[in-house]
Amino acid sequence: QTVRNRVLAPMPTGRNTSLVFTHLKTQQRDIAALLQGAITAGEAGVNILLYGAPGTGKTEFAKMFASELSVNCYEVGFTSDENGLEASRDDRLSYLKLANRLIKPEERAVILLDEAEDIFDSLSSESLRGPVRRRGSKAWMNALLESMRIPTIWITNDIEFDAAHLRRFAYVAEFEIPPLSVRRQMVSNHTAGLTVTEDTISCLARNDALTPAMLGAACRFVRLAKFPDEDVDQALV
Repeated sequence: QTVRNRVLAPMPTGRNTSLVFTHLKTQQRDIAALLQGAITAGEAGVNILLYGAPGTGKTEFAKMFASELSVNCYEVGFTSDENGLEASRDDRLSYLKLANRLIKPEERAVILLDEAEDIFDSLSSESLRGPVRRRGSKAWMNALLESMRIPTIWITNDIEFDAAHLRRFAYVAEFEIPPLSVRRQMVSNHTAGLTVTEDTISCLARNDALTPAMLGAACRFVRLAKFPDEDVDQALV
């Protein structure tokens, strides 16, 4: 149990009501069907890649799937020991491989691996320096992707992967800039309860560089600072 707690961190699942994913309806349908089929059939080597700019809701999107499919979602640990030290790339790969043994075959579960670019970036940089160790080599990584017993969702901010790795993913979804209608709905959801004018909501929605995470941080600032109603618009902007 101690090893399991070190390796696997259960993630709370559910829908973040401030986020809107209607522009990803097709991807949502496809990934849900893929995960359901893989879990039911016990299919190995089912990897899903979610990529896009930081703060666009990729992790929340994955947690939403786990909730809708009523499966347990585990994040591979970021810490290497009880002192909370950051896990190295090799630690995370070891944990990932071990996670497939710790999760029982009969358990309906998915694994979530956030910040996956660290693993693949390290692999690329090692390749440039010369011979790589067995763990983390391209062949080793390909074998790992193909043998994953538990469906795994990899989340990254970019997609600069070796083509051989990319071919091992059953589904790849990009988190592009949402259309204006979706951005407006996100702004409205985040600012619910604040005295924000329609002009400010429209202004923020037109800023396609504003991510849900940035918007959430701004709204949190306004709520905690308790600005007078007449100052809320300016403070939020």
